[in-house]
Amino acid sequence: MRRRELFSGAALAGVAGAAVPHETSFEQASDRSVEEVARAVDRLIAEIHSQRVFPELDAVREAQKTFLRTTGKFPDFIEVGMTVWYAIYDWHLRWQQPITIGRDAGGRYTLPLTQTTIVMRPEQTPTFIGPPYDNK
Repeated sequence: MRRRELFSGAALAGVAGAAVPHETSFEQASDRSVEEVARAVDRLIAEIHSQRVFPELDAVREAQKTFLRTTGKFPDFIEVGMTVWYAIYDWHLRWQQPITIGRDAGGRYTLPLTQTTIVMRPEQTPTFIGPPYDNK
């Protein structure tokens, strides 16, 4: 049931109820109930919306988009700090995506994300995101 339908139904019930005498306390309880339902619906809508937002991927996606605009393809690699790495790792866990952790030739940990391999650079600052690059 949409919020608009809920409020329309409540308004219609209010108009119809005006013709029949009611106790004031019953009307107040009914109004409070409608407000509680409306708040619950708003919270549910916010929860559903938040499940489609991936803030832990935003910074990496921006780097991917910039590379994609300039080259016409996703980058092969992006190097990141530990905080970014763990945010991407946790995203995989939360959304039950396959986790394929590997190592590159330098022994650094790698994790695939959309067509790009994320490379952990623990010696960098935790929020580091390096420039995307291709396999050379």
